[in-house]
Amino acid sequence: MIYALPLIFFFPFVVMAEVSPEGIMRETFAVSDVQKRPLLLGRQEFEHFEGLAKVHLKEQVYRYYLAFDGKKKLRGSGVLLTLRVRTKDMTVLYLIEDKKQIKHIEILRFLEPPEYEPSEKWVKRLSGQALSDELRIGSKVTNITGATLSARSVTEGARIALALITSKGVK
Repeated sequence: MIYALPLIFFFPFVVMAEVSPEGIMRETFAVSDVQKRPLLLGRQEFEHFEGLAKVHLKEQVYRYYLAFDGKKKLRGSGVLLTLRVRTKDMTVLYLIEDKKQIKHIEILRFLEPPEYEPSEKWVKRLSGQALSDELRIGSKVTNITGATLSARSVTEGARIALALITSKGVK
């Protein structure tokens, strides 16, 4: 107990990275201005995005982020999605550069058993991918043995995020 006391006085603060979507956006795109916006899809927009993503959408309300540099130039976008894996959810932030390709994917919350969570190495393989028919498990995207549903959810989420950002609905 005596040895722990000096540590409290010498290291009273623990520096932690900001784990909010805004913080991740600021760090990834090296900007200070991140704006959070809602996107409410009407019936026609819903059908349009569903056709573009080629994935069944389960929601009509989405949250997205825009990252601007000091000159108010758009540097990147982000889409926050909550996806069902098997019986539980995961929350994933998809960061998209130039409105075309995935720059980074961050799994913020994963409620399934940890052995089903996609590895960071596997998630990085989706970086640089654009919305195309090849952005599917078994095509450009390899499956994860023992975590097929997780891999499918992350990949379908990428399709949804790219469809929302690349379409004219997001401004």
